[in-house]
Amino acid sequence: MRTWAMAAAIFATAITAAGAQTDQQRNAINHLVDATLVGDRCPRMSLNQTMAGMIAVTYGFSAEDLGPTGRYSETMLARVTENKPLVDGMDEDAVCVMGVVLFGPDGTNVPGLLTQN
Repeated sequence: MRTWAMAAAIFATAITAAGAQTDQQRNAINHLVDATLVGDRCPRMSLNQTMAGMIAVTYGFSAEDLGPTGRYSETMLARVTENKPLVDGMDEDAVCVMGVVLFGPDGTNVPGLLTQN
């Protein structure tokens, strides 16, 4: 019985750790989501897939982690739920300007995360 309890505790800890994320990972996810929202709304900009891939590798994300059922899907959905209405409510030109300022070549958040089409 004691062995089973120990195994259950280890298993529960492993499951919790698998879904855990650091502040840096959460910040990276937020930038990826925000840049994607801007790129989807601004027809003159798109997500730089190379830069997004470098961010994923740097912070230890796999494609599955960032997918709809991935271990970071709740964090991503929360960010989309929070920011999509804001982006959708803005004028298209304003969204594009925001994209350049935050994620363009000299962006203040993640330079180069968005590229001009």
